[in-house]
Amino acid sequence: MRRLARTLVPVLAVVLLAPVVPGVHGVPGSAAAHAATAVAAPSASAAKITVPRSGSPGKVRRSWQVDGRVMAVRIKGDLVIVGGEFRNAIAPNGRRVAARNLAVFRLGNGRFVAGAVPGTDGVVRALETRGRWLWVGGYFERVGGLPRTGLAKIDLNTGRVSPGFDAGLNHGVQALARGAGGLLTGGRMTRVGGVEQSWLARLAPATGRLDEAFRPQLDGPVFALGVDKVSGRVWAGGAFEQVEGAAHDSIVALDLATGRVRGRQLARSGGDVLSLQVTSRGRRVLLADNFNVLCSWSVPTGARQWRVAAGGDVQAVRVRGSLAYFGVHGGFGGQRRAKLLVADVGTGRVRSWRPGIPDFWGIYAIDVSRRGLVAGGRITKVAGVPARGWVRLLP
Repeated sequence: MRRLARTLVPVLAVVLLAPVVPGVHGVPGSAAAHAATAVAAPSASAAKITVPRSGSPGKVRRSWQVDGRVMAVRIKGDLVIVGGEFRNAIAPNGRRVAARNLAVFRLGNGRFVAGAVPGTDGVVRALETRGRWLWVGGYFERVGGLPRTGLAKIDLNTGRVSPGFDAGLNHGVQALARGAGGLLTGGRMTRVGGVEQSWLARLAPATGRLDEAFRPQLDGPVFALGVDKVSGRVWAGGAFEQVEGAAHDSIVALDLATGRVRGRQLARSGGDVLSLQVTSRGRRVLLADNFNVLCSWSVPTGARQWRVAAGGDVQAVRVRGSLAYFGVHGGFGGQRRAKLLVADVGTGRVRSWRPGIPDFWGIYAIDVSRRGLVAGGRITKVAGVPARGWVRLLP
């Protein structure tokens, strides 16, 4: 009954939110699947940053847009990589340029970078970068005309799909992270390169080959990943209830080398984890879930430190310094337009910065750097500025 109750909201959301993606069991258009941040959580910066008391990262800047929803964002220097479900990038004058489900823009001026990445034939849900390489996860079967189920590697210098990387997955990917020299890959796959391995795997970043020394045993899909370099563990969040046959409610800490349960776990009971962030020193984990809650948990004790309740699923969280930026649908504190918010990492106090977003489904993905903040979702305006699909805020 508990698993059924937890899945009622995502199942209903499928009808309202998205078409079925061929070959996907448990449609990625569900509320739980949509909000998993794909992208692996970068460590919070230890450097001191100066922000207004409101927590505002800057002003909303007008940019090129996309004609659909954005499910994953990643800032890389002056580049903004966005992935989701769209067909075109749209210039401020309305001109459209083909960009199917994956696009690159400039953070500084918001302009579209033509030819930077190829398109996909399905939804993009997760992004990870290292050097000139971009790994793209989602529910697709072809990238740039090449067969790649759920996962591909792209050279950002040339815009081409790497011919030597093919993981041979049988299903989609919703979370990516780099750790212990490998590419951690979470989602709904049950086979990797012909080998049975469900929900979470570690792959060789160069080739996509399965690391068979890393063999986690979960009973459900993974939607979010965060690497704790201090303890040598990876936190995996999703829609599972058991790991290695023992109860673990949608969140577990695993050894980076073996994938086995390791160390103190969280004393948690709640909804499916859609996004998570490990703070830079590994002392706390922030969890966003489809029970409309953002929580901070102590890694040393496993106890909850604070809890923030929203008016809809908390779909994304990213930490920068002492601030946790988070995105929701449905609103916050009785304010229906409050869907992009910020809280104090230490106390959970939600700051006054709440740019108005009129679109119900709100924010699915956030990334933040010293240069600014980027958020993606099923949106059309932010603070009155046209921002279809994604928005950038600069100091």
